[in-house]
Amino acid sequence: MKIYGLTKDRIIEAVRGGQVRIAIFGMGKMGFPLAVAFAQEGAQVLGVDPNAALVEAINRGENPHPLEGGLEGLVRPLVERGKLRAVTAPERADVYITLVPTVLDANRQPALGILEEVMQTIASLLEPGDLVIEESTLPPALASSDCGRSSCVVP
Repeated sequence: MKIYGLTKDRIIEAVRGGQVRIAIFGMGKMGFPLAVAFAQEGAQVLGVDPNAALVEAINRGENPHPLEGGLEGLVRPLVERGKLRAVTAPERADVYITLVPTVLDANRQPALGILEEVMQTIASLLEPGDLVIEESTLPPALASSDCGRSSCVVP
């Protein structure tokens, strides 16, 4: 179900009613918990990741990120109810969310290759009314040492 342009209440109703299919690209320490959270709320969630071993673990109902506690007992029931499924090849959805790594290259510039590839894949699947949400991360160890209490400036 297309949610773009719907009211907040209608979106919540559609997600909880299982009418919204969400594809989350990147089943890492951020994407996987987000996938579980959406699936718990009732959405049909498709986790997309190129790592076949990770995809297989999720589809067995396992938490592939044991340091992300609290997920162990949640994954298997979601997989068994068909609310959460992982794949290596993307499929159509109503909402696409990217949570792929954006690392810095040798010149301390963002290396956007992974993000660009994922966005091209999403673009090939888009239909009118689809929603795309882009999130990216920078590993803290690669950020500048010129960080204050609430912000950090990367040269």
